[in-house]
Amino acid sequence: MIEEPMGEKEARRSIEIPEEEPCQKSPPTIADMPFAAPKAFELRSSDLFEIIKEKTNGNRTVYFEELVPLSMTKVVAGKTFYTMLRSAQCVKIMGNNLIKVNKDAFHWEYTEEPHRSRRVEILGKHPEIKKLMKSDGDRNLVLTGLALTVCQISFGLINDWLTYAPLRFLFICVVGTWLTTAVMLHVHEAAHGLIFGPNHVWKNRIYGLVINLSLGLPFYSFFKKHHKSHHKSMGDEFLDCEYPSDLEVALFSDTSLGKYLWILANPVIYTIRTPVLMVQRFKWGWDVEEFINIFTIIAFNGLLFYLDCCQMVNYLFCCSMIASQSNMFGFWGLMSHTEFIKYRETYSYYGILNKIYINFGYHVEHHDFPGIPSKYLPEIHRIAPEYYEENFVLNSFLVAVIKFIFDPKVGVQSRLKRPNKSPDEFILTEKCVNNRFLDDIHRKG
Repeated sequence: MIEEPMGEKEARRSIEIPEEEPCQKSPPTIADMPFAAPKAFELRSSDLFEIIKEKTNGNRTVYFEELVPLSMTKVVAGKTFYTMLRSAQCVKIMGNNLIKVNKDAFHWEYTEEPHRSRRVEILGKHPEIKKLMKSDGDRNLVLTGLALTVCQISFGLINDWLTYAPLRFLFICVVGTWLTTAVMLHVHEAAHGLIFGPNHVWKNRIYGLVINLSLGLPFYSFFKKHHKSHHKSMGDEFLDCEYPSDLEVALFSDTSLGKYLWILANPVIYTIRTPVLMVQRFKWGWDVEEFINIFTIIAFNGLLFYLDCCQMVNYLFCCSMIASQSNMFGFWGLMSHTEFIKYRETYSYYGILNKIYINFGYHVEHHDFPGIPSKYLPEIHRIAPEYYEENFVLNSFLVAVIKFIFDPKVGVQSRLKRPNKSPDEFILTEKCVNNRFLDDIHRKG
């Protein structure tokens, strides 16, 4: 037998390396790393700063969109990509060419919508909150909502009997708009399916359409469609129609008078914002429920005209318009997401008006758990106070409105908005990733 030379044996043994043994590799360099790095690639802080240097070329601004592909990489040392871009070292490297977003009006956010992550984290620590997700909703609101509807229509008859126009207007402002706000908040509950529970779609729908009669305008079905997008895609530049558009900022946001005019015009703007101003890709569609809503309002108002109650129709219409702009429902929609404090996009109000308006001020709690009836939102706050106590900012809607109008640092543009992307394209913190994993566990459980 011919024996192989000793050198060849050693060479073969050196090739047969067990898989368990780690293979030492030198750290990658910038030249080895593509710009759109793969998800599993580890990006060091120094590498990130080198990329920023290369992008700037020392003479131009780097837009955040150019660096977004790096968001799916893993930055070592426990720091996320988003944190690194905000660091002092990054700013020092950039000099006067600070990283900017290629948008002029709003504060643009490149993280996912926060309430889903918060919901998973809160449920992980306080699973007893699941007991508040009632399958039968809050049916005590049925009689209350119907009573409010009857009262509003009755007050419309009273207003119809008044002959002095200033007295009619005073009656609308003092009585009508407050009742309308209460009815609109019941419509909000019905839109979420929280009156009869999520499994009783038609009962919630009929209830919403019936109490909508006291508003004088088709509101329930359109609000339901828009509001679902607001919760699912909060701040999305196209899908969240409850956030103002760039055109509104250009027209109204410079002066106190402009901001006040924007509040007054908000009901009309809200009506046309989605199909005209925001949805650049035309996806506007109609469904049967919206046609039913329009038909019932036209039929009811036509009946009032037939019965010679024209002033009653005017009363219902004016109450809805004023309640949506200069009363609590309008203030609620305006102040709940105005960025009074930087990087905080949802606010709660814990004042006495919650006793009257079915806990409408617990807005952070509502976004965290939109499937829990408003009756039980204070219970969420009681169970998990560490997540909500710091969100109390203003104890008066009037103070918030005054600050919005007269504070030059706050305006129509004071919103956190997000580009129209799929969730996987956003910058995910380590906590968000972990919470998505936990969310899957909760669903399977």
